[in-house]
Amino acid sequence: MNKICKKIFENKKILIAPFNTKLGLPLVSTNIKTAKSNADIHFKVIESLYHILHQDIVFPLMDVFLEAKAIRNILGFNEDGIFSELKNLNEFRNANIKDDFYIQNYLKTIELMTKNLPKKVIKGAFVTAPFTLVSILNGLSKTKKDAL
Repeated sequence: MNKICKKIFENKKILIAPFNTKLGLPLVSTNIKTAKSNADIHFKVIESLYHILHQDIVFPLMDVFLEAKAIRNILGFNEDGIFSELKNLNEFRNANIKDDFYIQNYLKTIELMTKNLPKKVIKGAFVTAPFTLVSILNGLSKTKKDAL
């Protein structure tokens, strides 16, 4: 974290970090579904955008459904169809995401970013839209009812 903070504030430079990686899709003549299903194409989208913007921080495509899927795989369901509570951190560490193609594809994209983009570029991945994620996990109708 110290290295990131130091980079952010060195020379009082403002870092370029666009979150909207979707802007790179037309650069490689692809669509979001194809990019999310193929780590090499996903990385080419990120790399192509980088070659134009020369951003300081790069991110993969945002994907709240990926987050929902990962949480479902990590937590599982109890007999009532409700997500189980995470009892301890070891349950999270031992979660069975190794066989999930979609999640592994996303992780491979991040690995390609790390290996192939310049070392000076900060590579990020993040969790987005907590309310949207809750709505997906909980169901939109139930979330609306709970909120009201």
